[in-house]
Amino acid sequence: MISITKEETKLIRKYFPYVHIRRTMHKYYMEENKKAMDFLKNCNANKK
Repeated sequence: MISITKEETKLIRKYFPYVHIRRTMHKYYMEENKKAMDFLKNCNANKK
């Protein structure tokens, strides 16, 4: 499981609706899906 932010959760649910995401009290966790992880890596690289 990978810790992700609320904004990343919205993007993942939009582009990869089949990826399992779980929310705890204040954190979101996503399963290790290669396509979704690459997508997040590219999004984070573009923000900087």
